[in-house]
Amino acid sequence: MISHNNSDEKDENFINENTIFLRLLEIDKKRLAGVSMSIADIPSNYTATTYFDLLIEELTKSFKEIIDDGGKKEKILYIIDSLILSVEVDLADPVLINIKSSNDYFLKKLMHLKHLFSFNAPSAPKIEKQLPEILEKSIRFSNNEIIEVLHSLLKDYFENSENELLKVLKGQSIKRLLLFPSNQNKFVEVFKRAKYNGFILSSSTEIKSWICSNFMYTKTKGVSKTLEKFNPNSVWDILTKDKGQPKPSERICVCDILPFKSYSQRNRET
Repeated sequence: MISHNNSDEKDENFINENTIFLRLLEIDKKRLAGVSMSIADIPSNYTATTYFDLLIEELTKSFKEIIDDGGKKEKILYIIDSLILSVEVDLADPVLINIKSSNDYFLKKLMHLKHLFSFNAPSAPKIEKQLPEILEKSIRFSNNEIIEVLHSLLKDYFENSENELLKVLKGQSIKRLLLFPSNQNKFVEVFKRAKYNGFILSSSTEIKSWICSNFMYTKTKGVSKTLEKFNPNSVWDILTKDKGQPKPSERICVCDILPFKSYSQRNRET
């Protein structure tokens, strides 16, 4: 284990400023020197950057030996991806915020190493963070007239937000989510009808993303009411699977231009 020399205030400051260096040094000390090291053994100019350079040098040597012994590049790339992910996770540690530049330096070195061993390599297993869904801010209508029609049919549900509703229908950005004062299935079903009646050119995925990124709704359960964001899974089911449809008596915005069509009727027309 790394021993702390409490008698040396300078060394204590060094510990605080180079936390990640000392953590990694403890983990990989055998790779670097094969012996235990105390704080007093660390030269004053031996920084985290120095450590990372040594670590990359040792990794490069080890990977070349694997290749020379007939090992697969996929394994090497997998190891590098694992290291990249571990450093990215470490960046979330509040203790490491002050030495973010050192982490960035190590990531840069790892990415260069990955590029070096990716040359002519077959596809390697990837470790990827799950990224948040990128939501669409607009959908494509077949013409401008349908935008005016939808605005006219829906504006009474958006009291004091009629102008923002028109903006979002036209694909413009708004500062806050617009509140639909009823259950989400009633609102989503309007755009389902607009889609199968040929007025929306965007895909169901794009419609779902647009609704979820621009609107919220009032959920009613018994006598209680809560404001909720649209649930992407529920919106998708309503748009594509005829699940969660409002009852005929609860449908809104039903008119000649947006007639309701059953699943079988839509199939006959396609």
